[in-house]
Amino acid sequence: MAWPTTTNSVAISQRIAYRYSVPEVTDQQSDIMLLPSSGVQDGVFTVIFTRPLVVANSTITSTTSNFIWALHSTDRPSDDPYTTIITRHNDLGHMTITGTISNYDKYIIAHGLLMFFTWGIVIPGSIFIIRFTRNIIPKQFVPLHWGIMSFLAVPLIIIGLLLAIAAGSWSELQVFQMFT
Repeated sequence: MAWPTTTNSVAISQRIAYRYSVPEVTDQQSDIMLLPSSGVQDGVFTVIFTRPLVVANSTITSTTSNFIWALHSTDRPSDDPYTTIITRHNDLGHMTITGTISNYDKYIIAHGLLMFFTWGIVIPGSIFIIRFTRNIIPKQFVPLHWGIMSFLAVPLIIIGLLLAIAAGSWSELQVFQMFT
């Protein structure tokens, strides 16, 4: 559980709850490490933390875990992370955190690798051919350069663009599903 304090820092507390009970503070508070970029800046509350996947007395046992989130937009608990007074939330939802690579990440990785190969190897290689093979293969250097650019570089760029568009579409779909 995390909330902004009166000094615009973050109070974070590892808790556990069963069904509809108030979440209780656990003994493993040292498992959570709050990162320095957390806090309130320009009216935006950000919490970035790390926590080991497996901790003592934890019910999280796999790489995929279902979590719920809830917030109260006006009231907040005291600055003490061990506080037990929590008001009823006025917004809530759920999310699944996985230890696997999402489809969005797969599209982004494929896009990055393909664009690196195209712009870092294929196109410079084709430029190298047009510049330095003129005396070695005088009749083939222009058709070879033209063929590499037309039939390899351009299709790879188009595929990379489609991967980026697919990643954007997947990302928008995930955000839409998370809030519905």
